[in-house]
Amino acid sequence: MTELPEVQIGPVNGRVITVGVIQEEYEIGGNRRGKQSVPIYDVRAIEYISERAKERVNHKFDCPIVIAGERRTGKSTTAVAIARLINPNFTTNEIAYCLEDFRKILNALPPADPKNGFFPVAILDEAGTDLYHLGYMERIQQEMIKIFQIIGKKRLTMILCLPHRNLLTKDIRESMFLWIQTKTLNGERGFAELREGVSNIWQMELFWKPLMGFCYDELTDAFWVRYESLKDAYIQDFTHRDIVTNTSKSKVAIDQRDKLIKLIGRDRKRFPRKMLADVLDMRPENISRIVNDK
Repeated sequence: MTELPEVQIGPVNGRVITVGVIQEEYEIGGNRRGKQSVPIYDVRAIEYISERAKERVNHKFDCPIVIAGERRTGKSTTAVAIARLINPNFTTNEIAYCLEDFRKILNALPPADPKNGFFPVAILDEAGTDLYHLGYMERIQQEMIKIFQIIGKKRLTMILCLPHRNLLTKDIRESMFLWIQTKTLNGERGFAELREGVSNIWQMELFWKPLMGFCYDELTDAFWVRYESLKDAYIQDFTHRDIVTNTSKSKVAIDQRDKLIKLIGRDRKRFPRKMLADVLDMRPENISRIVNDK
């Protein structure tokens, strides 16, 4: 196997991180400044991300991170890898699948203690059932107000795994410190883009500054096996308990979704079909079918 050329990035949190360069220039886009080029680094870039989080806590801030991406692109893998580097004692007890449980975890965690190397982390997994409930947007806004109060006071690091960051309201999105977008690279899993939220007095909204692309390894150890078994059990229980027994509620939700798609989907300039498909985890042709249905 060919050895990668190495560079040092940082300093961050008093450290310089050595990483391997997989690709010197990768075209990254998605903001009003147009497409830019960033390097792609190897898995050691996750060390840089974890040090950025700890540095922010050292500066007496909380550290909210959002990880977004399509199904099976590695959001949970990336979240767990980062969390375990920030806090080597991180356990599956700090992972939640619904907002109420997430808030309980945050309440139970002790405050950060950087002087003694203690940086608590909690993950809200995208399997969270709140994503599929009626009134999700109202509920997440109400819960997030309480959640941000907790993480701000305790200087905690929280990682939210979502299919699309636009599932968060604008004010919550702009409260995030880092945005990680998991993707495929050349059709393969194990790749993500890293951006940092930057604001100044002249801008009315946050600018997401592209920092790098990075690759990560699949997790296969005992921690990951336990995490996957807990997640599968939760999903199975929720599916049996809530979705199957509430078909009428599901139908109302689908009808409401289709009406909303039809309403906004005709404005293709503001709401491109691909964006709607990404947000709703649907095929673009199904979006078109709903919009064009008489």
